[in-house]
Amino acid sequence: MARLPKNPFVLLPGGLLLMLLLSAGCDTDRFLGTKYSADAIAATAEINGVISDTRTALPVPRATVSVAGQSARTRPDGTFKLNYILGNSETYNALIPVTVSATNYLPRHLSVAVYPNGTYFTASLEYGAPIILDGSVDSTVSDTLEAPLFWGNAVVMDYQGVADIDSVLIELFYWNPDSVSGFLRRFPLRRVENLDSLTGRFRGEIPEALEAYQLTPPHFTIFAVDRFPFRVSRGFLFSRP
Repeated sequence: MARLPKNPFVLLPGGLLLMLLLSAGCDTDRFLGTKYSADAIAATAEINGVISDTRTALPVPRATVSVAGQSARTRPDGTFKLNYILGNSETYNALIPVTVSATNYLPRHLSVAVYPNGTYFTASLEYGAPIILDGSVDSTVSDTLEAPLFWGNAVVMDYQGVADIDSVLIELFYWNPDSVSGFLRRFPLRRVENLDSLTGRFRGEIPEALEAYQLTPPHFTIFAVDRFPFRVSRGFLFSRP
C-alpha cells in the first residue's frame, strides 16, 4: 500500500497551499458534496379553512387555529392557512386534534384528517362574553332629599343566559377642584329585572360625593363579568341635571 505523505499540504505554483483531503478518516464525498444526499424532508400538509360566528355567520378575525401545537391566525375575512409539519409518529389521513379560540368566544375542539394534497375545513365559534347593550346615569330629586340621588343603569345580555351574568359594575370619576385631584371608583349594579331569558336590567345607587370629591361627568364605564369568566366593558356619556 502506498505511503501517505507526512505533510498534507502541497505547494502550488504561485505560492498557494492546497490541503490534501485524505480518504482515510475523512468523508470527502460528503464534504465536497459529490455523492451526498440530504436527509429526507419532513412531511408537510397545507391546511386551510374559514372560522365564523355561529349566530351571525360573520367571519371571526384573529382567531387562533391550533393543530397539534402548531397554529395560525385568521385574517379579517376569517380565512387561515397553516403549513402543518407532521410529527414522527403522525401519518397522512389520520385524525389530528384541533382547537379554535378567539377573544370573547367559547373555544371549539374538533379533529381533522390531514391529506397530502391539502386539507380544508370550516368551524363556527359561539360568542360567550356578556354584551353591554346600554348604560345610563339618572337622578332622583325630591323635597325630602338634601341632594339629588344618582343611579347607575345597565342592560346586559349573555347568550348563555341572564343567570350566567355574574356581576355588573359602573365606574365613575370623582374630582376635587380644591386639591386639583381625582380618582375613579366602581360601584355594583344589581339585577332588578329580566327583560328575557338572555337579558337583564341592572341598577344601583351612586354617591354624589365621596368626602370632598364630587361626581364629575361626562364619562362613565360599565363592566360586566360572567361565570366563564369573560370580562367586557363599554364607555358612555352622561350629563348631570
